[in-house]
Amino acid sequence: MLERICLSADLGTPWSPPRGAGGSCWGGEGFIRAQVSFPPNVTAISTGRVVTSNGLNVHRLSCVGGRIIVRSAVYRCGGEVICSQGDAENNVRNSCDGKTVCDIKSNITYDPGVCKYLETTYDCFPHYSVTCEKSQANLQCGEGQVIVVSWANFGRRDTTTCPDGDPDHVKNVNCLSPNSGEYVTNRCNWQNSCTVGASNTVFGDPCGGTCKYLEVFYTCQAHPMVVLRLARIWHREEEQVSEPGAGVVMTPPR
Repeated sequence: MLERICLSADLGTPWSPPRGAGGSCWGGEGFIRAQVSFPPNVTAISTGRVVTSNGLNVHRLSCVGGRIIVRSAVYRCGGEVICSQGDAENNVRNSCDGKTVCDIKSNITYDPGVCKYLETTYDCFPHYSVTCEKSQANLQCGEGQVIVVSWANFGRRDTTTCPDGDPDHVKNVNCLSPNSGEYVTNRCNWQNSCTVGASNTVFGDPCGGTCKYLEVFYTCQAHPMVVLRLARIWHREEEQVSEPGAGVVMTPPR
């Protein structure tokens, strides 16, 4: 599976190319990225479908541990009948792609013969970080969560990310560093936050003369200690309920 989504480095922020970036590999995370290419082994961690009908104006999409990528969005009059209500799919994508939670005000009325509900289907993909060479990648999860790396590479897979103005420096799009995934996994897994240097010093130089960048796909999961603590609490509660006489009211004989 090779999925290409038009997004920026932080999955959802519009961008424009940096000025004066020519001459050397430009460092930083605020650059333009025309497309995000999901590697074959990075797949959706979950899928979702949201239907907002009459009387409900807020259409909410959410992902746990990942980012929203909208598949489809249509207004319907009922059943399979699709009604015209502007470009619903692009509107939802522009508002929600790359976010963890998204609320949209839907345009639904009670009038007969018009749109009755908005239906959206979407996937939740891992978080995505991309950092230009000579900069620091910063991976971050929410409170009580830890990083679990899905895939990482220091190199180049397209001609649009981290440009420096010289087409010869971005033409090699098969630049892969074989130890990238192992290094980032060992450094960042089970941490709430993590920094990794995107440099030849850290990963070696997989392709000389090419401007490189570090890509990391990762999910945010509940900390193992939190899960273990909750499991112990649930186990103790089950034991208390299963004790002989637990929850039984004993009435003395008369």
